[in-house]
Amino acid sequence: MKTLFFLLFPLLLSAQSYRIEGNIANIPDGEIYLMEIESYSLLDTAKVTDSHFVFEGKFLDGPQSVALYYGKPFCPFLAENSKIFLEGDLQNPDNVKVIGSAVQKDNEAFEAIFKQINEKYTGIFQAEQNRQVQSPAITPEAQYEDEDKLIAIQGEYMDKIKEALADFMRKNPTSNCLGYLAHSYYKDEADYAKKEYLWNLIPQGKKQETYAIRFKDNIDEAKSWLQQPAANFAMKTPEGKTVSLADYKGKYVFVDFWASWCKPCRQENPKIVQAYEKFHPKGLEILGVSLDRDAISWQNAIRNDNLTWTQISDLKMWESEAVRIYRFQYIPFNLLIDPNGVVIAKNLRGKQLAAFLEDLF
Repeated sequence: MKTLFFLLFPLLLSAQSYRIEGNIANIPDGEIYLMEIESYSLLDTAKVTDSHFVFEGKFLDGPQSVALYYGKPFCPFLAENSKIFLEGDLQNPDNVKVIGSAVQKDNEAFEAIFKQINEKYTGIFQAEQNRQVQSPAITPEAQYEDEDKLIAIQGEYMDKIKEALADFMRKNPTSNCLGYLAHSYYKDEADYAKKEYLWNLIPQGKKQETYAIRFKDNIDEAKSWLQQPAANFAMKTPEGKTVSLADYKGKYVFVDFWASWCKPCRQENPKIVQAYEKFHPKGLEILGVSLDRDAISWQNAIRNDNLTWTQISDLKMWESEAVRIYRFQYIPFNLLIDPNGVVIAKNLRGKQLAAFLEDLF
């Protein structure tokens, strides 16, 4: 039995570590790096000799989304604790073959499903855009309806991705890339309840892996502002007056983060104007917070879009204090805050915003 144990021990050890061996033609002798793609952090270094190199080590927190780096990143793939072989040519970096990574195979399998969904809905979206160009809406109401159609297509697209992910996760419960897939393909969904649905499909034993943790952090962040006191910040109006969020204590305030250069924001502005005209007399306030850098462009957009409520900005774009505090990664982004200063909703748009305010007032 001792002999058998010692024979098995190297096999067990190899299954818990990685060996990534590459033969990449036309790569000069020197150092090559293994990088984690999302954080752009260095994971390992190897020496290239006669186009050959070997990375050896251990991933402690599950599979990693990596790329080779030699002057610039190339050959992205999912790596795990196994023997992996890379074959290709540096002059054709997009066609490097990855052999031996089970998580990469699973990733490619879902990527094929995703491409079908993406191609279908890209076609639907473009067809609707073309229709609207050829038959432009004349009245504001018709313009809103056209915008709602595009938003509905985007929503249906995200729902199809969720359904495809859920189906893949149910059919492949032992796959080591489930956390990565959920995080990679669905982290930008605004509805945290839909993301929680996918989180619950990740097996318990895989929820402590890198991308499962990041996906859960993403969900927790999406939920974190709801029913919590809104963090205060202060910026200046175009006239130079300092206004803070705390100035609105005791009132319902819709905080709209936008910018003059953001096309979706500008498309959303007419609906916010409509909401303001209807609900401001009933007690709704709006505070516009711009991620502009150019003051003239900001002021022109305020005037052209007829934004009559208070507007503030620190003119720092994505380095804005508001981004640092609320950690949002896209605009338009918004929060609805009650008279006690508590966030009661976020990312309300179009008809959803109108319906929520109708119930509130």
